[in-house]
Formats: sequence, C-alpha cells, structure tokens
Amino acid sequence: MYRDDAQVVRDLTVLHRIAPVAPRAPVGVALTGFLTPPFGPVRAQVGVVTRHEDRVDARTADASTAFTHSQRAVRIDLRALDPVDTPDVVTAAIDQFAPVFPLGTTQVADLAGHDPAQTGDTLRYTVTHRNNGLDAAGGPVVTDRLPDGVTYLAGTLRALDGPAPGPRTDQAGDDGGEYDVADRTVRMRVGTGADALRGGLLRPGETAAFTFDVVVDPDAPETLANTAHIDYDALGTLTGQDGDPATTRVAVTPADEPPTPAAENAAPRTAAPPPGTDPHPAASARARPVPVLTAFCALIVIALAIVAVAVLRSRNMAPVARTGRHRR
Repeated sequence: MYRDDAQVVRDLTVLHRIAPVAPRAPVGVALTGFLTPPFGPVRAQVGVVTRHEDRVDARTADASTAFTHSQRAVRIDLRALDPVDTPDVVTAAIDQFAPVFPLGTTQVADLAGHDPAQTGDTLRYTVTHRNNGLDAAGGPVVTDRLPDGVTYLAGTLRALDGPAPGPRTDQAGDDGGEYDVADRTVRMRVGTGADALRGGLLRPGETAAFTFDVVVDPDAPETLANTAHIDYDALGTLTGQDGDPATTRVAVTPADEPPTPAAENAAPRTAAPPPGTDPHPAASARARPVPVLTAFCALIVIALAIVAVAVLRSRNMAPVARTGRHRR
C-alpha cells in the first residue's frame, strides 16, 4: 500500500467504464464524498487512461479551477483533458480539508542504560502526534494503556509542548492529564485550550507530545509492546476520528537469568609475600637437591644416638641374685 506521511490526505476516486459515450460527445463525470478547504488554495488533479489498439495512454491534469471552497461535489467535463478519445478509466485526487495524524511516534529510553532492559529499570516513554492535515483537530485526547509487566511511576506525567508545558497530576479532574489505575491507562488531553474535561484545538502543523515513566516488573515478558492512540473530531465534517496508533517495543532480560557480575568470574586473590621473601617457598625447597654428605652424616648421628641409649639402659639395670650349693 502506498503511503506518504509528509503529504496531506486526499480523496481518491477511480471510475471505470461507468457509461457509454458517443465519439466527441461531452463526457461529464460527477465526483462526490470530499470536502475542500473553506479558505486558501484548493488543489485537485484528474487523470484519464485511454486504451488504443496498439497502446495505452495515461495523463493527468490540474483540475483545481473546477473546485471552490467548502465544496462536497463537482461535475467535470473530461473533454477538457482529451477532446478526441473517450477514456476508459478516470481518476481524481482532491486535497481534503481534514486533520490528519499519520503514524505517531512512541519512543522509549531505559534510564539505567541497559539494553535489553532489566527488572527494576525505569523506562521513559515519549508519545508524539502531529497534525499533518489541512484542518484543525478538535478535542484531541491521547490514551496509552500500559502493557503487562510494567508499573506506572507516580508523578512522572509531563507535557512537552503546547501552551502550558510542564508536569501533570495523576488525578482526574484537575488538569489535562491523568493516570487511571483501574485500567492502567495514561490519558492526556492536548491542544490549545485543553483542560480537565476535554481536549483543545490542534491546528495544522502543531504537535502534541508528553512523557511518563514506568518500572519493569519481575514478571515482565521478554518484549514490552506499548501503543498510544489519539482520538479527535474532524471539525469540517463534525465526525469523530481515530489517528494511526503509535507503537514501540523494548526487549527485557528475563528475571531468572540475571547477568553474572564480573567479580564472580575472577580468580581468588591471595596476599602478596613480604618484600625480599620467596613467593613460592615450597616449590623452591623441592627444587633444591640435598647434598649426599649431609645425608650420610645424619645417619651416623642417628646410629650413635641409638648406641648411647643402649649403654645407659644396661648400667641402670638391677643386679640379679644367684642361689646354689658350694662345697668346701
């Protein structure tokens, strides 16, 4: 589908073989279902497609002079575009006098700087809508129902532009903003003259933007999708309209998979040895061989000690009395 948000909304009409036409006879086409601006320029284009035996011709022409202000219907003579051939297809594009809110924007920022977001992080949403149409929007109200997995942070609702930018209270009935706890919805009435009951007037080219904060809950899903809507009245047709929704998504780290601190992966630290000492005494001892002579001397000392102990024991033994007969 073709779309250009920078352009104003147009009423598009395509007519195909609506009636037989005699050669060179007047060809009148009735166009309805539109509303031209009440002042300023009126822009309209009409196109025709004509089939021939060997080709197909298509052409467009400026038909603005056929329209007047606040017009809802018109009849155009196609012979002004093609005085000879009879067109098979007729198209018309007429700038509509209506407010237009093409795809709005909802931006999100993690104030903790995490990507993806983590449990307990504060997310700041910024919701923006711009009137790209030719008419003002009456009573515009922006609603943003919070997704599951976040908790609204009280006292953070704030208007960024308009005649009275600044903080808004969470309670209903005292200013243009509010937070409805029951249905978890942020609501902001925007435009010049907005008050506690209704939205104001958002003229062509004007923007309505506001921010609020939420906290990521422990049971938050892996993706948070937040969508804002704008409702308004098209003053030219006195009908209620809905603007295109503005949606943003943010990834969240599951609560059962917390990031591992760097300290847990580090090797345990030991105290440094005093200056001038061997940092690895055990290894140094194993590395130094014991001389053979030293070992032999140690064996001799041990043997002498054993002999000395034996001598001392023999001297301390009590004498044994002997009995027997003696002959004289």
